[in-house]
Amino acid sequence: MTAVIPESDVGRTAVLREVEQRVLWLSTAMVNHANRRRPAGSGLKVGGHQASSASMVTIMTALWFESLRSRDRVSVKPHASPVLHAINYLLGDLDERYLTTLRSFGGLQSYPSRSKDPDTVDYSTGSVGIGATAPVWGALARRYLDSRPGTSPVGEPAGRQYSLVGDAELDEGACWEALCDPMVAELGEVCWIVDVNRQSLDRVVPEIAATRLAGMFAAAGWQVITVHLVGGILGVLLIGLFATKEMAGGFINGAKAGLLYGGGFTQLTRQAEGAGIVFLYSFVLSLLLGFAVHKTIGLRVSAEAEIEGIDGAEHSETAYDWGRLVGSLRTAFADHGDLVGHGDLVGHGDLVGHGDHGGHGGHREPS
Repeated sequence: MTAVIPESDVGRTAVLREVEQRVLWLSTAMVNHANRRRPAGSGLKVGGHQASSASMVTIMTALWFESLRSRDRVSVKPHASPVLHAINYLLGDLDERYLTTLRSFGGLQSYPSRSKDPDTVDYSTGSVGIGATAPVWGALARRYLDSRPGTSPVGEPAGRQYSLVGDAELDEGACWEALCDPMVAELGEVCWIVDVNRQSLDRVVPEIAATRLAGMFAAAGWQVITVHLVGGILGVLLIGLFATKEMAGGFINGAKAGLLYGGGFTQLTRQAEGAGIVFLYSFVLSLLLGFAVHKTIGLRVSAEAEIEGIDGAEHSETAYDWGRLVGSLRTAFADHGDLVGHGDLVGHGDLVGHGDHGGHGGHREPS
């Protein structure tokens, strides 16, 4: 389901921004209610990935409320499911009573699910990495059906297949197994939108990853368009070049069209000044915060803690019980002796004694 804002409406950008704010509020409130207001007997929080949802709000608002057509299909990244449900609610596709049921039994699922969610979901996208490739197979199936008489609406375009992916989700090998197939690059209706929010459960994705990922897509034969390069500065400056009069009408009073659309240098100068102020503010604030942390709790753990592993040093526990694992292996292979008798895994203590793996053990859950 898609809502289209008329092109003739000079304030359409303002309308989209208002819708965007409503979607952001709803998706954040859903997660907040699930963790802080809904009674939980165990006292444990259920999560919900507010940051990973917030970084997708603008993209998904633009898609659902302006761009999508009837035959388009979208694979929504798993951790943005609250945004999908918020949009479906605003479009009348989800009853209000479900907004308080995120991650509860019989309620809205943690990840978009065609079989368990009560609202419209084009592709089920859990586990992470699997749903990202689903539009590829959807495009192939659509092409097959369109090639057979009587199976497709007459006169309607085939429709696009969108995949909304988080940058850390591209750590999953399934993504590249599909992307590197030469046939996939020829599917012009497939469009992947990579949300470079740098969020991952056990790390911050390096900023250089955006350039690396763009190069990997290009090497696989894809056309790559980078938006908001250099921390968003590129996008800010492009507004000063390409903003139309209609787009400027959706901004604050006094906004002008871009340089290439008859507005002169006025808006470009404003955008450049704004980018400079934001950069200076972020730099000074980060410097002060870093200095404060360095002088109080320190920016790095000790060398001993690094060797032992953060799990052990900070929490006095490990992510995996390696002793129990080795005990199970001893029992499983006791009759054969191939793994235990030679001592390759157990006797030398390489896996257990040093604590290298036990201390750092963890599971990445991309955003």
